[in-house]
Amino acid sequence: MRFGASDRAAAELLTPPSVATLPAAGGTDPEDIEAAKRAAPGSVAANQPRALVPSDYVRLAEQLPIVARAAADLRVTGSHRLITVAIQPINSADPPSWLQRDAHRSLHRVRRMGDQIRVRPPNYQPLYLDLTVTAARTAEPETVRRRVNNLLSAGWVDSYTPALFHPSQLRFGQTLRPSAVVAAVQGLPDVEDIVLNAWGFLPRPTRPQSPTAGPDRLRLGSLEMPRLDNDPVHPERGYVTVTVRSSS
Repeated sequence: MRFGASDRAAAELLTPPSVATLPAAGGTDPEDIEAAKRAAPGSVAANQPRALVPSDYVRLAEQLPIVARAAADLRVTGSHRLITVAIQPINSADPPSWLQRDAHRSLHRVRRMGDQIRVRPPNYQPLYLDLTVTAARTAEPETVRRRVNNLLSAGWVDSYTPALFHPSQLRFGQTLRPSAVVAAVQGLPDVEDIVLNAWGFLPRPTRPQSPTAGPDRLRLGSLEMPRLDNDPVHPERGYVTVTVRSSS
């Protein structure tokens, strides 16, 4: 193909004039790749508004009003992931239904795509305790029994001291040891000795347990909490049997 003079003139008119390259000014050196890799994970996790793993659901649930503690469990059902979140309100054992609805609504907005959310109360494991207390000779047995029952309950020892199983003292997935119960009762006034005859989760075993045959610890699951209300109206929520004898 041949081009005439008119074609060459048209091509020259369409060719942009050359532009002189100017040196850059005011720039900064590029970030080191290793430094960028170290900074990336922290910057991504900071103030993360989304719930991606169970610990995120726990953190966001505990930021809700009047929620004292939360725990989360992940189950893969095949088609989706089921996140079960247990919440415990401040100074109370059972979250009201409106609080569970509010928590579900809040967590659903920040959930990972495909996650199904279920909010529920803690899975309480009621306890029974059978113990014998030796009181001081000058002490009134009924007074000592009342102090022990107040201590081993979900109420208050006095106006400022929560009982051993008050909701504020409980934790998800904790391990219970008999030594903690013995030490707490031993610290009461007029208590000289204590023997823990039997203890465990309800329902009680059909055969009596001796102290040496009983468990040396009780483990709870990630969504479980112990419960010992020691309320005669609701023995299914845990109870204590106390035998008090005077020192000889």
